[in-house]
Amino acid sequence: MARIKKLRQKGFTIVDNTVIEDTELSWKAKGVFLYLWSKSDDWQFYEVEVAKHAKDGRDSLRSALKELETRGYLRRARDRNDKGQVTTSDWVLSEKPMLENPTQEKPMQENDTLPSTDLTKYLSNQELNNSCSSKQLDETNAFVAYQLSGATLNGKTTPMLTDYVQRLGNDLVCHAIDIMSVQASHPNFSFLQKILDGYEDAGITTVEQAVEAEKLYKDKKRQRQNNWSNRRNNASNEVEWYE
Repeated sequence: MARIKKLRQKGFTIVDNTVIEDTELSWKAKGVFLYLWSKSDDWQFYEVEVAKHAKDGRDSLRSALKELETRGYLRRARDRNDKGQVTTSDWVLSEKPMLENPTQEKPMQENDTLPSTDLTKYLSNQELNNSCSSKQLDETNAFVAYQLSGATLNGKTTPMLTDYVQRLGNDLVCHAIDIMSVQASHPNFSFLQKILDGYEDAGITTVEQAVEAEKLYKDKKRQRQNNWSNRRNNASNEVEWYE
């Protein structure tokens, strides 16, 4: 028998022992619970981001979340609109198993991506499950698409991106992310913000309008370049003729 000596440092998490002593939970599920529980009330949760903080990978994280849900430590419910699309996702994390663990009318698909979620004791997020216009970013969630572009979110930019999604819609934000990933050498929120602000200033509310506006801009730019090239050629000819 070995004794445990604890070397306590600053920065600790207080949690009920129930979840720790639950023999029906795997060590993996317990670890994930403690990690999520340790975060502050205003912490933003992304499955792809959490998966980066351990070597297990995303599939392992998903199985741990499902395990916590099965045992009642996690409850998640999704609301759908008339088209069957997910509109909101509410999460509750509890130190002790919740007696009720209702399931949604349509079960979560294996490949569903977890949305941006305000997490601690109560988690709530807005998930818009529309399709991105991007061929390169095939994720259906703007938050996931943003991170896949190579850009990162923080406590300041996350609510700003959420606000853009709510105002402009998931499809249009995804389209802007696609533009950013192609044009920006280092994708970042400032670059994306310029695109989205440009959409709002121009009254653009759909991907179709954005594509048309971008086409007109490219045509005008090409015309200006052609005019400039013609002026240079004419000037060059005049000089050569004069000489």
